[in-house]
Amino acid sequence: MLHLWDVKKIFHFKSILLGLLTLFLVGLNSCKDNSAGSKKDPVAVFTFNPNGGYAPCSVQFTSSSINAVDFIWDFGDGSTSIAENPTHIFDQPGTYTITLKVKNSDGQNQKSSQITILRPFAKAILTKVLLSEMPFLDPSGSGWDPFNGPDVYFTLLSPNPTNTILYTSGQYADLFATQLPKTWNLSPSVTITDFVNFYFIRLWDDDAIDADDKIADVSFKLDSYTTGSGAYPSSIVRTQNNATVVLYFTWAY
Repeated sequence: MLHLWDVKKIFHFKSILLGLLTLFLVGLNSCKDNSAGSKKDPVAVFTFNPNGGYAPCSVQFTSSSINAVDFIWDFGDGSTSIAENPTHIFDQPGTYTITLKVKNSDGQNQKSSQITILRPFAKAILTKVLLSEMPFLDPSGSGWDPFNGPDVYFTLLSPNPTNTILYTSGQYADLFATQLPKTWNLSPSVTITDFVNFYFIRLWDDDAIDADDKIADVSFKLDSYTTGSGAYPSSIVRTQNNATVVLYFTWAY
């Protein structure tokens, strides 16, 4: 016959066994969860800047992918890269599908996005010139005109070495600094197709008695304005030889 003391001991022993079994099962499940959680699949994520432009267009690609070890870029124009953050130049206009594939030992993932590269303009049509600043004293420190302000006009010159006059403006007589800015609307406008060489806006003081005095040259070349986010602007500001002009363009194919 079991005594009460024996029953208590048996109950206590069963409680210990049940506790140990519970701890074992919890530990086993915990090991299983940690094993499953250790698998880290990669996720492809990227951005690019600029998000489009005129050919040739240089684009910086930046990966912010998760758990990625290997990177394979397909730029959609036949070019690829295995760099993490490559730069790529799109030479031709078109819409391209960019694909980034990332890998690690647990798997792979990919993401695609599109970029549109525009056809570059071939002609710059100069329609207006604004003069906002110029020197009112000659190199000797005297005024250009001994009696009044200078009678100012400009010529547009082709690149060196010919410097052919492409346009001659009308003049503003007896000009003073307080009267600036002054604007010339070109009629007819001048079409420029050479973007790689310097053209010149040459400012003059018209002198009916003596030879005209050259006030200043302001140069510009257009390939400096055909790339990047602000490509083919409607106006260009140029400062040179203490003179500032604003050139207004329309662009065409």
